[in-house]
Formats: sequence, structure tokens, C-alpha cells
Amino acid sequence: MADARMMRWLGGAAALITGLSLGAASTLIVPATSAVDVSTTSPTPTPEPAPLQRADFRKCSLQPAIDAAGDLTVHATFTDDATGQLLAELHDDEPVPTASVMKLVTAATAYEVLGPDYRLTTRVVPGTKPGTVVLVGGGDPTLRSGDGSYFPGTTASINDLVDQLGNQRITAVGIDTSRYTGPQWQPSWEPEDRTLGYMSPISALMVDGSRADPTAQESPRSEAPASDAGNVFASRVGASLDPSLKPAPGAMPLAAVESPTVAELVDLMLLESDNVIAEVLAREVAIKLDTGTDFDAINQAQRRALLWLGVDVTGFVGADGSGLSRDNRASAETIDELLRVVSTHDELAPLLAGLPESQRTGTLERRFPELADGAVNAKTGQITESLGLAGWIDVDGGRVRMVVMVTRPVGGENAPVSVGVDRPLLDSVVARAQKCGLQLSGQ
Repeated sequence: MADARMMRWLGGAAALITGLSLGAASTLIVPATSAVDVSTTSPTPTPEPAPLQRADFRKCSLQPAIDAAGDLTVHATFTDDATGQLLAELHDDEPVPTASVMKLVTAATAYEVLGPDYRLTTRVVPGTKPGTVVLVGGGDPTLRSGDGSYFPGTTASINDLVDQLGNQRITAVGIDTSRYTGPQWQPSWEPEDRTLGYMSPISALMVDGSRADPTAQESPRSEAPASDAGNVFASRVGASLDPSLKPAPGAMPLAAVESPTVAELVDLMLLESDNVIAEVLAREVAIKLDTGTDFDAINQAQRRALLWLGVDVTGFVGADGSGLSRDNRASAETIDELLRVVSTHDELAPLLAGLPESQRTGTLERRFPELADGAVNAKTGQITESLGLAGWIDVDGGRVRMVVMVTRPVGGENAPVSVGVDRPLLDSVVARAQKCGLQLSGQ
């Protein structure tokens, strides 16, 4: 599958351009009695002037918004989506921390490598001791512990597994998290992200995204997601949890449930910027590409998939799938190339529907009140090192593809940026670009 996709994006023979070869010059012999009236010879045709492009009339400067941003460094591209004409760029080739703009990479590579219909499977298999079973994690973070859940009701639940087992007598339950290896917490993530409810340790087995409150979007997360899931399952079948239990070799599953499709998981991830879903999808892409099963495997997998999509990965670093890591790096130029691919390839087009819309949905629901509802359709991002926004702006006469990431450099290093102070400045740059539309100029 990967080779076929690679040929699709990178394939095609290069065109051979040949020049016309003029033969040896011939001699024109004119009889002495003849006269050549040069005044009657046809003049050399004058080429028609090239049609004027929209860019020739661009008069609306982005500079007032850049000046208002003060000591923020704006890394941005603004492109006429219909023609590919670059309208304005600022420090667009400098790799910077991505924040959750990284989720666009995770979404596109998941579609490309896994496919939109791919599902994650949680299984129950016989254990190595008689009367025991093992709950085997397949990476599904939406598996429900009960009826209530922050995730949509189409997700599978522990109760579904119990029902499939029927009246089978079970004495003990084991847990298997071997699908993912290495540390469960990325070393550069902020510890408070766990207690504030933005991220959990990443395990192949968890319920409710490891939330303490299954119904809350932001809820403190568990320190032991797999054990929590095992305890819920064990209590439902009337057994004890025995972490020493292993799956019986070659045993067939006794019960199995599936996650929502990759397409549905991507929609959930993009709309509300769900970090746990992002990490699971990035890990699954790495597994599919055989680069590994831990955090270190993500960068190589993302770079490989981006190259297949025709995206330049110069300076790109994918330290995680969510964008929470301060070690992630991408230039505005790279993200713009990815957006171009998304907007021009039908199989990636569904990603557009999952992006938040200003004053309407997701993480843009309360932003850009000064613009028409839905004028900005983009992925948001914010960490202490960077703020970002990448997607599309509706303008008079068309759409503008835009990537904006802001940092505050001090002494060569990125100092913290403030959501309360700096995000309005980022938004003012985007709002200025929307008002300028196709007349936008970086000068």
C-alpha cells in the first residue's frame, strides 16, 4: 500500500525538453538586376502582453498588523488557494515549535498511511491459567468504562466485551499493553498538562481517554490508565485483577470491540484538539510504517509519510503527534505545502470538514467575532513556546490558505508566549489578512 501511494504522489515520468536545432545557414543569392524592397517585408510580430494577474493589483499591506504584534516574531504564509499565488510571507522557512498545528500532520498522515476506514481493536483472550482472561489493548482511547462519555455514543464500551463473554466463569483478569512500548509520558511535556486535563500517559489500553470524569472534555487524567481499564473490566466479570497474567500463546479472541474509524477519530481530534487521540494515531502510523512502537518512532514515520505526500520536510521534527512537545519543529512553508496537498487531493479533502470554524465550532467557537461567522476555518495551536493557526480564510472573491505561527525570541531562544496577551495579536494578523483578501501584500 505504501509503495502504491508513493508512486501516486511522486510517480510520473519527467518531461524531456528538446530544443529545436537549426540546420546550416543557407546563402540567399539575389540577381544583380533585382531589387529587394525592404520596406515591404513583414515586420517581426510583437508578442501580446501577458494578461495581468490579481497579484499585479495587490495594494493592501499586512504591515500594520505586524507592527502591532510588537516583539512577537510572525512566521507566516498567505496564499491564494485557487491560483497558488503567494500573497505574503514572513520568516516562512524558519522551523519553530508547532503547538497543535502538528495535529494537521497527524491527521493527514493517518489518512494516508492507515486509511479513513481503519479501526483500533480491543480484545479479550484466554490467559495462561485456567479460568483467566487478558484484556489486550489495541490503542483505542475512546473505549468507554460505562454509559456516559465525553466521546460520541458510537464508541465501544467495556460492557460490550462483558456481554460477548456471556456466562463464562472468570477468576482473574490480566492486562496487555505491549502494542506500545517505551515511556508513557513524553519527556518534554509539561507535568501540569496531566492534572489540568489536557493529556494522559499514553497506553495501548485505557478507558474514557483516561479521564477521571468520563463526561468532561478537560478532566484530570489517571497515572495508571491500563490498570484502571483492567479494574473496570474485572469488576464487571466478578474477578480480580492479576497483572502477572499473560495471554495464552496462539489463543483466539473470546471477545472484541472496535473503535470509531480513523476518519471519525480525526474529526474528534481536530475539532477539540484532543491530544490523546493525536498521540494514538501518530503511534499507529509508526507501527504501520514499521518505524517502531514508542515516541522515538513518530518522527521518522511522519517525515516518511509527508515525503510521500510531496511535502518538503526540511527542518521538520515530529517529537509527538499532538504538538504539546516543545521539541516539535516545522516551518510555515512546510505546513502550507501540507495544506496545499489537502486541498488538491480528493481523498484528503474530508479533513477540511473537521477543522474548527470561527464563531461556530470547536476551538474557534469564540474567536474572530469581528469577522463573518465561519470566515476562518483552521487548526489552532498553543503551548508556552508558540501559538499557531493554519487553515483557510474566506475572502471576497475566493479563499486564502494561511499558516501563522508566532514566537517571542529573547537572546536567541523562544521565551514564553501568553495566550491572553499574544493570541489577540496573532488573531489581528489573520483578521487583517481576511480584510485585505486577494489584495493582500506582505509589504
